[in-house]
Amino acid sequence: MTSAVRLASFDDYRFVGFDDAQAEFERLRPCLEVVDSGLPPTHVFEGALSVPLSGGGDFPTGGLVDREGRPVDAAFHQRRSTVHFGERVAAVGQRAVEIGDDVLYLGRYFGHFGHFVFEGLARCHALREVDPSVPVLLHGMTRYPVEPQQRAVFLGLGLTPERIVYDTSPLSLRRVRVPEAAIVYGQRVHRELASVYHQVLERLGLADEPESEQPLFLSRAGLPRSHRRVLEEADLERYLGDEGFRVVRPETLPLREQLRLAHRHRVVLGFWGSALRLVWFSPRRKVVCSLHDAFPTPTVLQEHLLTGDEAWMVHCAETPRDARTWRNAQTLRFDVLERFLRDQGLVRGVSRPPMPTTAAALAVESVYVHAFELARRREQQRLDALLCDEHLDASGREAVRQAVEDVRRPPPAPSAPEPTSDDLCDSLRQDPWCTATRTLLAQRCLELGRLDEALEHAGLCVRLDPAAAAPRRLLASALIEAGRMQDALASAEAAVALDPDDAEAWLLLHSAAGALGRGD
Repeated sequence: MTSAVRLASFDDYRFVGFDDAQAEFERLRPCLEVVDSGLPPTHVFEGALSVPLSGGGDFPTGGLVDREGRPVDAAFHQRRSTVHFGERVAAVGQRAVEIGDDVLYLGRYFGHFGHFVFEGLARCHALREVDPSVPVLLHGMTRYPVEPQQRAVFLGLGLTPERIVYDTSPLSLRRVRVPEAAIVYGQRVHRELASVYHQVLERLGLADEPESEQPLFLSRAGLPRSHRRVLEEADLERYLGDEGFRVVRPETLPLREQLRLAHRHRVVLGFWGSALRLVWFSPRRKVVCSLHDAFPTPTVLQEHLLTGDEAWMVHCAETPRDARTWRNAQTLRFDVLERFLRDQGLVRGVSRPPMPTTAAALAVESVYVHAFELARRREQQRLDALLCDEHLDASGREAVRQAVEDVRRPPPAPSAPEPTSDDLCDSLRQDPWCTATRTLLAQRCLELGRLDEALEHAGLCVRLDPAAAAPRRLLASALIEAGRMQDALASAEAAVALDPDDAEAWLLLHSAAGALGRGD
């Protein structure tokens, strides 16, 4: 039974360093609905049509509709009062593929880990209502996740590649189950959804990790310059480490290790961002200290309603009051942060404090982020105007040049020794559904003449990424080596259909056709 909806209370949080926090909170309070027990219902629809998402951005077209093209209300992707997809579809441009089995609809797939955790798992409570063999559909998911973090979560939920119905073409669904979302971004949270995240932690074998009283700091200092960040954070890492904190940069660790740390440490500290959502996976009650440059948004406040943790919101960063600075470059209010940490008994205050950022360094970073955003959006006229700004010095112009270069050509990843087949097998034991690793292993097996293994791995790559030409081209190559020309021809034809500009696929197609005596 689902309990009544209530609004969050000011007493659900602890606010530090904000001017008139209660008034700010009351302004946002209508966006903070909580359901303490129970989960939203699942609806069953007969004869629905799934139309692939297209258009990209925040408002793609497509969705789940009935036979007349009317949207299925329960399948809307909603943020606050805004529906982001789920409109009437006038016509489907190609014949729909018939799916005769029951299908469970889990909403929209997100490649961004923060949105994946926050919105992408909001319907997964329905997984426990169906048999583990029931196929699952996620809009926007055209292949099994290439991101290792998402793959780890999927495996923790029992979502293996065999269960996924990919969103690559219109689908005619005989019967589809559509659970309502247990989190609506900026509006409502069902707290029992937390059990879905706890299940992932348990299935990854982390539930019995011993608890630690050492505070944990989740740093953003290693993120690219274009990300929203506090400029003194790298020096803050040194300060907190000297004061006894465990300091980590989550993006450098596999998800399993990130979850282990978030589960192990009772006190977790960090600036805004996706990393603080790691605590959702732990059933233990924690003290979560969320550091901010402005009053928290409704979505940040929602995060802490899901867990019921002791939630501190600390205003210890700021954007300098200069119209020429960019919002992504903040400076640290160390006096506020240190006072808060001392009051909580988390630091002794004996270490050297972080060095404040100079005005010149702040100006350069602000210009870089501004230019990066303009270059990313291809706003050349505004970039030209920025370069002509009379206040811009040589350092500022170099920051603009570097930003444009970073957008056009991202910094290369550090080189690593070429992995052996044994290395690749070890990696697959840790992450069996990594398409990139399995592709490399298939290629290596093919080079070594291990055809059975090459065929097995290449075939699984096709299942993991059915809309890509490369896996089918690889499979065609292995089939030719194995002398299975008819199968090789079919695989090469499929590769060419997916990517008509793939010259290697065309060569394989002609090779297989020639071997079969089909010179045309």
